[in-house]
Amino acid sequence: MRRGGLVFVLAVSWLVGAAFSAHAFSLLDGKLSINGYVQNQSSYRIGADSDQWVSSENRLQVEIDAKLHPQVTVSGIFRGTYDAMYDLRSDSDQWKRDYAGSRDNLSTEYKMRELFMDVALGNWNFRIGKQQVVWGETDGLRLMDIINPLDMRRQFITRSWEDIRIPQTMVKATYGISMERNAYLELLWNPGNIKRDKIYFDTTMSNDYKSPWTISNSQDLVGLQPLRAGGLVRVVEEDTPEWINVNKSEFGARLGGEAGGWFLTLNYFQGFSKSPVVESNLTPLEPFLISTSPGYPGGPDPTLLPPLPVPFKFDYPRERVIGFTFNKPAGLWVWRGEFATYLDKHYNKSAIGIFLPNITVVERTLQASMLGFDYKRFITWLNPEKMFFISAQVFNHHIFDYDEELRFGPYAQKPREDSYALSLLVNTEYNKGRICPEVLAVYDVAATGWYIKPRVEFKYGDHWRPEIGALVFTGDQYELPFGELNNNNEIYFRLKYQF
Repeated sequence: MRRGGLVFVLAVSWLVGAAFSAHAFSLLDGKLSINGYVQNQSSYRIGADSDQWVSSENRLQVEIDAKLHPQVTVSGIFRGTYDAMYDLRSDSDQWKRDYAGSRDNLSTEYKMRELFMDVALGNWNFRIGKQQVVWGETDGLRLMDIINPLDMRRQFITRSWEDIRIPQTMVKATYGISMERNAYLELLWNPGNIKRDKIYFDTTMSNDYKSPWTISNSQDLVGLQPLRAGGLVRVVEEDTPEWINVNKSEFGARLGGEAGGWFLTLNYFQGFSKSPVVESNLTPLEPFLISTSPGYPGGPDPTLLPPLPVPFKFDYPRERVIGFTFNKPAGLWVWRGEFATYLDKHYNKSAIGIFLPNITVVERTLQASMLGFDYKRFITWLNPEKMFFISAQVFNHHIFDYDEELRFGPYAQKPREDSYALSLLVNTEYNKGRICPEVLAVYDVAATGWYIKPRVEFKYGDHWRPEIGALVFTGDQYELPFGELNNNNEIYFRLKYQF
């Protein structure tokens, strides 16, 4: 009944959207504006065990801006999503077996995605409410864009960051220092609306909730999955931090400005990790281990074993990040860079214990860096009308005080001391801007995995934006981030009407 009600609400929303989608609304002498879009995006998976449709995602997004005062504006974004594939393939035994468990989480969703107030007071501008805060401008992979977590449950990280960032309720204050130098100071406070990355990895470590984009547990090197299946361990989530509590808040500051033709920012963020580490407390095992030692009277005492199942917790520790970014225009070139130092990045260390895996949490310093450029040029034999935009980036992650036993949280993936990735983005326009092809390629040098997204968007008038594209992943099986998804190649079709 609940699902039927949600579907009904979305259907009505679609009809309402269609009724006024010919033009965006502008009411009350321009003080109220309403715009947005309706779209369907359907994906067909190829190259897996069997070719099949895996999504038919219908979306309505309505964006509202209301000017309450010359210095006060309220903005909101409502988004409703209905993936019809869960109903269209409800009679498929294969679909039920593989993906029916994710229906409650992925088939229907509607909510106010963003809702915030902008207030201008002299040189200060305040944004208060549920919002996205964007630091850095990388393609394909994130580096300084660390404030908002990501919702990667649909097509992993292949969608635009704006589309998959998870808004959080925060206060952002920006002080304009100098208009001539575009200088500003930005202060950020999240009083406790702490969100986590959403990736379809079931924290109970079962396969009951798989979706077409589930990250498998096949790299469960610490052995929790079979132990959980046997009832020996259970995995629990950390409680959500409390609101309005300094110890449970996140803070950030960014100073930016131009100097000598360079635009620079200095960044500091103190918050909670968006992905978990595994914590365990095996102290209750010590009395039993002592009883197994030679000479212990009576031999091993099973009554000294801890109560089963033994709890393992997914924890999201506090971490501090300092960094800076730069960009420098030079003719048709723009040189860019981002650098982030995680002063206390958390990892798991795992070792095989006598009865249960011995898992500890350790801190390391992680240096993440990116150097890149943007360039525009004519390639007349490919396009005599418009320039090509070319953007290339090199990423490096270095772990100080590296240890071979380090692992990435629940995935149990072994990180490398130095890892490198390359990205290339190329796009152009044909037919007076009506046909817009683009390709994005990201190559993980260390894991020898690829992610490639070619797409073509068609622009018809002011409203229609159909698109066709593909997602291609290659790499060693189960190797994160791309080899794990090497059976998730898809062709997708999008029909979008913006108003």
